Amino acid sequence: MDGRFNRNADFNMLCYYGRNFSRYFVAALCAAGLEVIQRDFDGASFLFQSFFCQTQQAKVVELFQHRFITLRRRHVECGLAACHCKHLTYQTTIGRSPLSIQLMRLTEFRLQLQNLGCKPCHEDRLLRGWTQRRSYDRKGSPASTFFPSALNSELPAIEARLEKLARIRSEHPQDENVARLLVELSDGQMTESVLLPRGGLCVSTQVGCAVGCVFCMSGRSGLIRQLESLEIIAQVALARRLRKVEKVVFMGMGEPAHNLDNVLEAIEVLGIQGDNGHKNLVLSTVGDLRVYQRIPFEKVKPALAISLHTADDGMRAKLLPKAPQIPVAELVEMAEVYARATHYPTQYQWTLIEGINDSDEELERIAVLLKGKHAVLNFIPFNSVDGLEFRRPELSRTIELTRKLNRQQIYTRIRDSAGQEVEGACGQLRARAVKTGLRALAATHDA
Repeated sequence: MDGRFNRNADFNMLCYYGRNFSRYFVAALCAAGLEVIQRDFDGASFLFQSFFCQTQQAKVVELFQHRFITLRRRHVECGLAACHCKHLTYQTTIGRSPLSIQLMRLTEFRLQLQNLGCKPCHEDRLLRGWTQRRSYDRKGSPASTFFPSALNSELPAIEARLEKLARIRSEHPQDENVARLLVELSDGQMTESVLLPRGGLCVSTQVGCAVGCVFCMSGRSGLIRQLESLEIIAQVALARRLRKVEKVVFMGMGEPAHNLDNVLEAIEVLGIQGDNGHKNLVLSTVGDLRVYQRIPFEKVKPALAISLHTADDGMRAKLLPKAPQIPVAELVEMAEVYARATHYPTQYQWTLIEGINDSDEELERIAVLLKGKHAVLNFIPFNSVDGLEFRRPELSRTIELTRKLNRQQIYTRIRDSAGQEVEGACGQLRARAVKTGLRALAATHDA
């Protein structure tokens, strides 16, 4: 290999896969000492994205191994530091929000700040100001003299771009403590956040969801796109315009494990610059092994919530058809190791559906499964979903199940899904808005 692209062969082949590649591709090539020809990228309007699905990632790795280099994290980081990708114009494509590279992900935002002369202390103050909605000034250290002059010059533009990441399209209050928010992202896609009692906020990590839980609205349209780390953080910054936010739960639209890099970036910022207690950041998952493997080594270790819904493996495969098929007992054991290490009890989420998972047999399995565990079981009565015939059990039955488990030292709570009374289950608000928009578009077209 002569360290140079063959425009008519290699580059065209890469363009064939082009919509599945990221800026990391350029960084990796630079790190490997390859000469990247700017005109090739500009002329071909090459499309980049920093997230791609596992299938696409496998193609990328296979291609690099066969034709160029082995793509490793250290190559990416080295390449970014070396080239900063500052001479290339990037566009985005399927799976990414159509934002400029300046605000794709937190890592890219930090890189932009570094190019403006920022050190970690400057990044820290800027992120604290944004996430906490507070002044950049400190006693004896005004931002005008603390920040590099280049950052001060760009600050209004940076703030404007951060504000455009997300906006509240509509607010649906249930009472003074609870409100469901329809959040519009900068590309017009919509997701949901929920203001919860006692300063809580539920945020989304994806537009749509790929898990396909049969009782959930969010996944009925499949996964539309990932939320970037800054878009996740923006939901918190947005909610703090309305009130104080002390607890953030990652239980909105999407499966956080399927967008883990962005989610963990957001958690780190919220736990440090966002001034949220680490145990007040709750990462929910259907039980993806990647979560268990990564969060014990993160700087900010969130509390863990497992979407369990049943203690029967066969029933769980039916309720969560696209979740990892890991035995329930193994999920609980892995969560217990993390719970004992962090001293945060694992929260087990259980959507109660009449005639499905509210039987005495399920009660017995729960008692065996969670006996002696550092855990909290949250019973969530099923929220009605358009087009589904599932029903929640009678309140008396829910209370009976809760009392029986508590008597057996299984700490169990009834956790009604906030905002249900105003706009139904998670995902319905977005679905209705999309449907309304489509009808309006069709009416305009017919006219």
